[in-house]
Amino acid sequence: MGSMRCGSFLALLALAGASNISCLDSFRSVTPLSIQEKHCLLPQLDALVDSPQRFYFEKIGVVVGYEILSKLGEIEFTFAVPTTGWFGFGISEVGSMIGADMVILEDGPNGFEVTDSYSHGFERPVADKLQNWQAQSITHVSLGETCLGQTVVTKAVLRRMMKTCDAEDEDLGPQWIQNYFVAAYGDGRMNYHGQVRETTSHYMYLPEPILHEEALEAVEVDILGPSIRVPQGQTNYCYIKVVIPCDIKVHAWAVLNIRNLHHMHLGPLEPELDFPEQYQCSSYSPGQVSLSWGLGDAKEVLPNSLFIDMKAGTYVLEAHFENPVKDAFDIQTGFRLWAASSDVSADKAVGITSIKGVWTDVLPANHIVQKSFVLTQACTDTLPAHGVTVIGALAHMHYAGKSLKAYRTRRGRTEMLFEQRGFDFNRQAVIYNSFKLMPGDVISWTCTWDLRNLGDKVYGLSSEDEMCQIFLAANPPLPFARATLGILSQGDEYGVCGTRACFDVEECSTLAPHSNEFHKIELQPLTAEEGPQRELCELLVEAEAAPPVNNWIVPQSMIVHLGIISVTYKVVTLLYSRRLEGRVNVLKRSLNFMFSLLGIIVGTLIACHPEWFLSEAEKVYSVDEAIGSSFWSLSACADWVGIAYVFELIVRGSNECLRWDMAVHHSATIAIIGMLRNAFAYEYAPQFYASIAACLLLHVVTDVPVLFIFALRGVSDKTCFKRSLFAAAWIKLAMHTAINICSFLLFVSGANTFRLATVSFASWLKTGYNKGRPLATDAMRRFDWAAVLHVGIPVLLSILFLTQLWTTWVLLRMSRHTVAESAENRAGTVKAHQPSLSL
Repeated sequence: MGSMRCGSFLALLALAGASNISCLDSFRSVTPLSIQEKHCLLPQLDALVDSPQRFYFEKIGVVVGYEILSKLGEIEFTFAVPTTGWFGFGISEVGSMIGADMVILEDGPNGFEVTDSYSHGFERPVADKLQNWQAQSITHVSLGETCLGQTVVTKAVLRRMMKTCDAEDEDLGPQWIQNYFVAAYGDGRMNYHGQVRETTSHYMYLPEPILHEEALEAVEVDILGPSIRVPQGQTNYCYIKVVIPCDIKVHAWAVLNIRNLHHMHLGPLEPELDFPEQYQCSSYSPGQVSLSWGLGDAKEVLPNSLFIDMKAGTYVLEAHFENPVKDAFDIQTGFRLWAASSDVSADKAVGITSIKGVWTDVLPANHIVQKSFVLTQACTDTLPAHGVTVIGALAHMHYAGKSLKAYRTRRGRTEMLFEQRGFDFNRQAVIYNSFKLMPGDVISWTCTWDLRNLGDKVYGLSSEDEMCQIFLAANPPLPFARATLGILSQGDEYGVCGTRACFDVEECSTLAPHSNEFHKIELQPLTAEEGPQRELCELLVEAEAAPPVNNWIVPQSMIVHLGIISVTYKVVTLLYSRRLEGRVNVLKRSLNFMFSLLGIIVGTLIACHPEWFLSEAEKVYSVDEAIGSSFWSLSACADWVGIAYVFELIVRGSNECLRWDMAVHHSATIAIIGMLRNAFAYEYAPQFYASIAACLLLHVVTDVPVLFIFALRGVSDKTCFKRSLFAAAWIKLAMHTAINICSFLLFVSGANTFRLATVSFASWLKTGYNKGRPLATDAMRRFDWAAVLHVGIPVLLSILFLTQLWTTWVLLRMSRHTVAESAENRAGTVKAHQPSLSL
C-alpha cells in the first residue's frame, strides 16, 4: 500500500514538471485491442449499396445503407446480404434478441415475403399485429467468382416509418443518439441461425461522435490493475486500487479483459472508504462512479465531444464476476481510455449516477412481479437552476429481470423517460435517449421480474438475488453520485442521495430515522403517463389503425335513426287502422303524416338557426370548438330526411305502391345528401355547404301542407280536401322554384365561396400527412368533391325540379275532379318528395 501511494505521489510530481501530453504518454496503451475479422465479401456487397449513409455487420458480411426521408417521416434501408435464403434485421434496445423489433425477409414459393416481427426471446420472432415495413425492391444479384466461389447474394430495399406508434416497434427518431442493431441469416426458410449473427451500434442522426485520433488528438491509455485472485463461488465483487497519474478528459472507454466479468465501475477512492490491501473481494461500499461498463458493451463513446473529467489520484475498480464453474481464478483487468490531449470546454463534462431501489420482502416464485420506487424533490431540488441533460441510461437487474420503465413528473404532467421492454442479463448497455431533468422533478421507475420458472427472490448483490437499478449519464453531472430509495424503517420509507451506497440495507434502515443524510418519502411512485399534452401517436394511431366506422354511435347513428322512424311509422299505422280500411290506404296515410311531422321538425330547426344561411366569405370560425359541432343539428336533419326517404322506398316497394316519379325523386335526393355530406367533411368550406344544405332542406318544409292534407284524407270533408289541395299545389310549386333558384345562385357564386380552403390548414390536409403511405381517409381528401358537385348538383336539381313539376300537375288534376277511389289509384298519395339537405 505504501509503495502504491509513493507511485501516485511521484506521478503527480511528474505531472507538475511536464506537459499533460508527456503524462499521458507515460501510461499510453501498449497492447492493441483485438480487431474483429471482416467477411471477405464485404467490399463487393458494399459496392451494391448506393445509399448516402451506411453501417456494417463486419463479421457476417451484411451491409446496411439508409436514407432518412424527412418529408415522409420514413427511413429507406438498403440491405446487401451474402445469402439467397432468409435474412433478419432488428432494431434492438441494447443489441439483444430479447425485445428486438425485427423484419424477416424470406424467399418463398410465391415470391419474397417481408414480415414485421417482434422478438420476445431467443426463439423465432412473432409477426406484429401492424405490419410497418414496406418492400420497395428485392432481387438476387450474381457477383460471379468471389472468395466463396460462384456467389449469388440478396439486395433488398425496404422502408419504415421513423415513429410507427406501434407498441411492438422501436422508434428510429432523432431523439436516439445511438441505436443498436442485430442481424442474422441462413439458407432456405427461417431457421436457427447458429453463429451467423451479429450485433452492432450506429449513430444514425449524428456523425461518428468520437473523431479519428488525428482530428481529436485522442490518446489511448490503459488503467490496468494488478493480477488478482478471484475466490471460489459464482458471484464475487472485487475492488481493485489503480492510479491515474494526471488529470484526463475521457471521451470513450472499453474493458481490457472481460473473462467472467459481468459489470465494472471505476470511481475515485474516498479517504473514509480506504482499505489497506491492493485489492479485496468482499462487501465493500465504493463511493462515486466515474465510468461504468456492463456485459455486452463493446466500446462506450460519449457523443459531441462530451467527456468525463477524471482527476489525478487513486481510484477503485469495482468488478462484478459471474463464474458458472465456481472455481477460483486469476485475472488482470482494467479500462482502456480514449483521453483528449488538448483542452476541452468544461461545460461538456458528464457524470454517471446510480439510482436504485431496495426492499426487504420476498419476490414470490411463479409470478410476474413489479416494484416501483420514487426519487423525490428532496434529491432533485439540488439540481442546478438550468437543469441537467441525461444523454443515456442503463438498466441493471439480474437473471429474473424482464423490463424497467422510468417516468418524470413535472407540473402535473407525467411522461415516460426511459423504457427497456426486454431486459437481457447478458446484454446490458446504455440506451442513448436523452432527456432533461429540472429542479423539483419527481422521478419514478418500475422494475418487472419474471419468476414463472424461478424460485423466490430477495434484494441482494448476488446475481441469484435481484436488483432494481438505473445508471444515468448526465451533463452537467448530477450533484449526487448515488441514490438509494425504498429503505423501510419504523413503518416509514426513506431515501438517501449522495455517496452512500447502502449495500447493507439493514444498516441504512437503522440509520435512516436518526440521520439528516436520509429523507422520508411520502409520495407514491407516479408510473402512468398523464397530463394536458396529447401525444402525436394518439393522432397517428387513430388515423392508421382506426377500426371501421361505428354505425351504432349515439346520437349520430343512422341505424338508431332508422329504428326511431320505424317505431314512429308503426305507431301511426296503428292509429290509422282504427279509422281507415285497406292495408295500402293505411300505409299511405301513415307515411304522409310521418313526413309532415318530419317537415315541421326540420322547419323549426332551420328557423332557429339563421346563421346557416351566411355566406362562406363572411363566416369566421372559432377554435374554441370543433367547426363541425356548430352544424350538428343541420347534419341530423339531413340524416333524418335521407333515412326517411330510404325507409319510404322500402315500404312502398315491398307493398307494390311505389310510383316511378317518387323513386326517381328520392334516389336523386339521397345522392345529393351523400355528395354534400362528403364535401362537408373533406372540402373544408363547411359554411358554404351548410348554406346549400339548409336551402335544400326547405323543400321538405314546403311539402308539409300537401302532406298534411293527404294525411287527413279519408278522415275529413272531401270538398275541403279538394280546395285545400288546389291552393297547396300552387304554393308548393312557387316555393320549390324559388328555393331551386337560390340553390343555383349559392352554388355558382364567386371565388370567395371556398375561402376557408385557401386561408386555413385545408391545403395540407388535402394532401394527407404521408404521400408515400396513404391512409383510407387520404383518398377521400384528395378526391375533388367540388368538381363532382359542380357537375352533379345542377343535374340532380334539374331532375328534382322536373319531378316536382310532374307532381304538381298530378295534384292539380286531382283537385279538379271529385275525390274518388279511381282518382286515388291514378295519382296515389302524391306527396311532394323534395330534395333535402346535405350535410
